[in-house]
Amino acid sequence: MDKAAQEDVLDRFSGAYPDITVTRLRPALIFGAEAALEIQRYFLASWMPLQLFRSGRLPFFPVPKDLRGVQAVHSSDVARAYVASVLHRIPGAFNVCADDVLGAQELADLIDPGRFVKLPTHVFRTALGVGRGTKLVAADAGWLDMGVAVPLMDSSRAKQELGWRPKYSAIEAVRDLLQGMSDGQGAESVPLRPRDLDLAPPLLRQATSESRPSRASDVEISGAETQF
Repeated sequence: MDKAAQEDVLDRFSGAYPDITVTRLRPALIFGAEAALEIQRYFLASWMPLQLFRSGRLPFFPVPKDLRGVQAVHSSDVARAYVASVLHRIPGAFNVCADDVLGAQELADLIDPGRFVKLPTHVFRTALGVGRGTKLVAADAGWLDMGVAVPLMDSSRAKQELGWRPKYSAIEAVRDLLQGMSDGQGAESVPLRPRDLDLAPPLLRQATSESRPSRASDVEISGAETQF
């Protein structure tokens, strides 16, 4: 809803100021190792042992039955798309995504032995509702609804008019993300903070420390956010 509202703002701006070039980039799910812990905190939970994905200890990968496919793009490819849009100054909307679409088997191949089980979407929705209500996971069911209903994008216009090409496949972007989650990677900002703050730059450690709640009750309530 927020993105649709922003598109409406851009439509009205372009109509009011036709001499100004307005370029819109519409990226798929953006993945990369440095954003791993941020994505885990926002959508999963800090307690979740994501090393299981890398070690292959999951017996199978559950997939919503209505899933059409997952499109993703590596963060570095998105950065290159923004640079291309500034250099070419072409108005309009450009989809930015890797060429491959991840189906059930491709998602299952991220773990060993690569088996998947399709479950009714309402089972996932119920599980997310329970997990959200009990604060076991951060994502709500709206993300699932969007994931199974979102149309697949075509990035051919970005390739033809901006000269943009993805260097990473979607599966490579997801693998980089899972590797970052397993290793606890991050970057020099509070939202992208790594799991182990002792490895973070001094300014980031100071900023994160200052942003932590001071009351014991607050720490207890927001424990998932304060466990790095």
